[in-house]
Amino acid sequence: NFISNTTGLNLRSGFQLSEDMNLGLNYTYRKDNIEVPRSSCYDNNGVLLPNADTICSSAGNYVTSLLGYTFDWDRRNMPFRPTRGWDVQFSQQFAGIGTGVKYIRNEFNSAIYHGIAPGWVASAKLSAGYITGYGGDQVRIRDRFFKGGQEFRGFKIAGIGPRIVRAECTFNTTT
Repeated sequence: NFISNTTGLNLRSGFQLSEDMNLGLNYTYRKDNIEVPRSSCYDNNGVLLPNADTICSSAGNYVTSLLGYTFDWDRRNMPFRPTRGWDVQFSQQFAGIGTGVKYIRNEFNSAIYHGIAPGWVASAKLSAGYITGYGGDQVRIRDRFFKGGQEFRGFKIAGIGPRIVRAECTFNTTT
């Protein structure tokens, strides 16, 4: 349970290495304001809730300067609605270029397509990622990987995963 406001700029450029390989370069500069309600961090007695330190330590204002690249090797027969082939994409981002938050983020995505009958295509997709802070910096909640949204229909972005649910009950007894 947090609120994130972001303002920034993203510049991207890319070029072909061969007929089926591309390299993209990007630079991002952004300012994040992360607000975490006190009730998400502490109970009524002021004691830190279990597993709340990760999200609570992310609260504050942060500047992220980020440089990255994406390598894409695309062997699909068509970029939209492929019926055969595969696609592999690897990207890295380095935060902390000049100032602010420091982390290295790696992502790997791959998909394979095989037509099994007219109008029917079998596909398998793999997605993996790893992020770690450096220089004594920890990864903030805003920079982590989240599933949901387009990856899982019916779920909001960051809609999949463990939740801390608290219920408060008040009982009035009369005799």
